Amino acid sequence: MNMTWQDHQQWEAEWHMHNNNCANSYNEETKQYNYAHKMGLDRFITNWFGAKGWDFGDNLVLDVGGGPYSLLLKSKAKKMVIVDPCTYPNWTQVRYKECGIEVIKKKAEDMDFNYHFDIILCYNVLQHTENPELICKKMLEYGATIYFFDWVGVGNTPGHPQVLEAEKLDMWLNGKGTVEGNAYFGVFGV
Repeated sequence: MNMTWQDHQQWEAEWHMHNNNCANSYNEETKQYNYAHKMGLDRFITNWFGAKGWDFGDNLVLDVGGGPYSLLLKSKAKKMVIVDPCTYPNWTQVRYKECGIEVIKKKAEDMDFNYHFDIILCYNVLQHTENPELICKKMLEYGATIYFFDWVGVGNTPGHPQVLEAEKLDMWLNGKGTVEGNAYFGVFGV
């Protein structure tokens, strides 16, 4: 496949825009609940009048690659930040702002903070990136605990330039993830 990282990002952004996927986000958000369970976020789960979400309390939380419908939209925390390079409809940015979520439009490889996060969330992201090893290094640098989910042994299709391997993720995240089929997940940095 002869696509640049920018081509993959354009494909990904268009996928989210096709058939109004940003608004019709049921499938993607349903997957998030499954990812969150595997990532170990059940300890934060709460139920607000029948709406299941996560209460991270006084923690500073970063969602790496949160896209147009980060699970932070269903969360509470002292501070919530998303780093994502794609362009989504303006209304998604307004929704984040109204929910008190800061969005930083840049590649995760380029994230740079002058403070530390208590929690970093990274789910279904690294396949989409240019340098997953560098992102893992930066997450370990800026976060106390990383809750992680991604797919291994799958990829190099449009929007997914990386084929991740469990052994490399273990090395990059400085820990040992769990593998079930093609799913790789765990809690790192603790």
